Amino acid sequence: KTTSELSEQNKGLSKKVEIGSLLQLKNIAVDGISKKKNGKEVTEKKVKKTESLRLSFETGENKVTEAGNLSLYVRIINPKGETISVADQGSGTLKTADGHDVQYSKKADIDYAQSNKKVVVYWSQNLTLPGTYTVEVYQSGYKIGDGKVELK
Repeated sequence: KTTSELSEQNKGLSKKVEIGSLLQLKNIAVDGISKKKNGKEVTEKKVKKTESLRLSFETGENKVTEAGNLSLYVRIINPKGETISVADQGSGTLKTADGHDVQYSKKADIDYAQSNKKVVVYWSQNLTLPGTYTVEVYQSGYKIGDGKVELK
């Protein structure tokens, strides 16, 4: 009986540590951008001029998360509500914490040192529909942030 109780208690504590190790993303911004000839990025509002989406955010500080390589999964949803994915661009499927399979657009591996870090992720495929593009960020199957951009 004691072993069973300790096993249950251990599962509960493991879940708390898992949730505590999730990043708390800050300053999430999604922009449509194009590049000038000199390489400078320009924010765009029209889908026809947009070359790529730029997702930028800060990871925040988390002493529970182990330092080292950390995988974040970026899901880009077009105005029709469809996940944009291109297999040869690194798209795939992830299992969420509640057991559902969700398509993601891009995996972003970051070198995390338990301190705040600015991260920028670009996506340039299948940006042809005018409307609102939604971007979601997942870590270990949990959605940890999202943002939107309206392109006319």
